[in-house]
Amino acid sequence: MEAQEAVTATSTPIGASGYEALRREHILDFLAEIPESIRHVRWPLERIREERQRRLRSLIRVAKEKSEWHRERLTNVDPDSITEADLGKLPVMTKADLMANYDEIITDKRLTLEQLNAHVSSLKEDRYLLDNYHVIASGGTSGFRGVFVNDWDEWITTALSFRPIFLSLNPLLWRLLSFRPIGKIVINSRIRKKKAGKPQSKAQIAAVMADIASHGSSAMGQSLFYPFAAMAFPATLPIREIVDGLNSVQPENLAGYPSMLYQLALEAKAGRLHITPKKISSSGEPLLPHIRDIVKSVWGPPVTNLWGTSEAGLIAWSCDKGEGMHLNEDMHIIEPVDENGRPVPPGVRANKIYITNLFNHTLPLIRYEISDQVKILDGEPCPCGSTFRRVEDLQGRQEDTFTYEEEVIVHPLVFVSPLEHHPYVTEFQIRQTKHGASISLLTNGPIAVEQVERDVSEYLEKSGLHNPEVSARIVDRLERTPGVAKLKRFIPLSHA
Repeated sequence: MEAQEAVTATSTPIGASGYEALRREHILDFLAEIPESIRHVRWPLERIREERQRRLRSLIRVAKEKSEWHRERLTNVDPDSITEADLGKLPVMTKADLMANYDEIITDKRLTLEQLNAHVSSLKEDRYLLDNYHVIASGGTSGFRGVFVNDWDEWITTALSFRPIFLSLNPLLWRLLSFRPIGKIVINSRIRKKKAGKPQSKAQIAAVMADIASHGSSAMGQSLFYPFAAMAFPATLPIREIVDGLNSVQPENLAGYPSMLYQLALEAKAGRLHITPKKISSSGEPLLPHIRDIVKSVWGPPVTNLWGTSEAGLIAWSCDKGEGMHLNEDMHIIEPVDENGRPVPPGVRANKIYITNLFNHTLPLIRYEISDQVKILDGEPCPCGSTFRRVEDLQGRQEDTFTYEEEVIVHPLVFVSPLEHHPYVTEFQIRQTKHGASISLLTNGPIAVEQVERDVSEYLEKSGLHNPEVSARIVDRLERTPGVAKLKRFIPLSHA
């Protein structure tokens, strides 16, 4: 939506009835867009390129017109002729740039970082800002907090990026719901039943995620996804309470952080969790191979892997028909690069990415650096029929990598690989130390701590760290990031 003239803006909460009316209208607008978004998945390559170029030019035009910071950086860029091939000539943008120049970057001059921080810090449940905006904050697992804002239409596009939710159901259903009178009847009925605590369709989703509205997954679950989510369980709850809740709800769709799905799979193996989900999705943390394997072995369905960020919504998703995850190429431009910012070809793991969010005009993110380490797959078209390119499952972020003296760099897999040989290790957290690592272990059986230390030390030696010092201990609970409840498995020395 167009940025308006600067006025004094407040985030005074509207009444419950006012919020409900806004949310209902927002959900109906969202439903109206789903059928077209589904069609994009099978667009031919040329149509995707045309859409990306159209959106890129529109983004650059708005950024130059309404953002002082971007106007200066993009002085010589012509928004009417720029192509994706020209992006490499533009400067890179970092989270530090964003937070230091926020008020000069944002395009609605009613909004300031101070105001957005005050709004997001006060959220106990979902709430609109100026009856139009959703504001979320990154979890800070990388050690550097970010604040991100989407207007009415941009929040809808963020919801549309979660395509596996729509693709798993009959397209006819979405076409019917996109017809506003039908959608209104269905949504009003679902919301009434949910507020009354009445059981709804078992096809709904139970999620084990964050429990604060400043986090993207929680905000979306309370807003546009509200009628479709059966129950949200904070990942900070004791596992016994989560198990009891899931046993009560009996969801056919289960979503959660990989670390929580892993714990729940172990609860099911132990005979305490009695659910039979038909669909399982994972997001928020890297889905490691051993977690994918045990979840599939317990429940059967493959795990749908989702790669999302606070900055851009869902970037990629797995279709369960082919390898890896499909990029949402009509919504973003992804540039995989090495540590020096040079492009890397398909088949080579990038050190980081530059992402251009093509749909957010309120807070333009152009060649924005994210430390996710991805590899573009180079192969045959996916059996699912989508022409969107695919990436391998993420193994971690740049900040998960430990750097020691003499420039010895250790990838997270150096720790994951030896720990996979110890079947009674259910979860772990690794803190870098000056000459090695301190490892906290959750276990469900006997474990030889000294052997773990030797195994990890051997892998560190192979990685070039001579005479590593490794200590391991069994704990009752692993530390999670406050609020968002994500498990940060790898804590570099600067954060330890």
